[in-house]
Amino acid sequence: VLLDFASQTILPQKIVIIEQNEEKNTSTQLDYLTTQSWPFNIAHDFIHQTGACNARNKAILQTSAIWVLFFDDDNRFDNDIMERVSIAIKSTDSKVLNLAYLQKGEVEIGTSFKQWESFGSGCSIVHREIVEGCKFDMALEHGYGEDVDYGMQIRQAGYDVIYAPQIQLLHLTITI
Repeated sequence: VLLDFASQTILPQKIVIIEQNEEKNTSTQLDYLTTQSWPFNIAHDFIHQTGACNARNKAILQTSAIWVLFFDDDNRFDNDIMERVSIAIKSTDSKVLNLAYLQKGEVEIGTSFKQWESFGSGCSIVHREIVEGCKFDMALEHGYGEDVDYGMQIRQAGYDVIYAPQIQLLHLTITI
């Protein structure tokens, strides 16, 4: 995912990585963060606590940008994804945009923006005014439902989630 970000036509200013390993005697597996050169700042925290809610909340606290991307580390995307996201935000005047998050072989048949009843925290961009008012609920840690809950918080704050099916990410998955 970092290589995909590094090749963007519009580069991110900062990427926040919360690396998790619950084993107390372990250290980072991401040495390349400091041994390679990156065209953006990287804030990296290695923690001995697992869970998406905690990691996302910790990452949000390290952001200051007007727009915050919620991208998982198993995404792949074209080098113009940030440019296309920027155009989509301007054309929809949205404060929340969810991208199509497809696994290999999946096909998205939608071609236009729509108000969306869901929210995906691995494939979205959210405006600062929303991330300052919403948090991932730690009561949902290690379960499912944190995305649904975050989406409900967004809607209760008076915002719509807009789905952009034409902007697609590949969601890599491990098959056993």
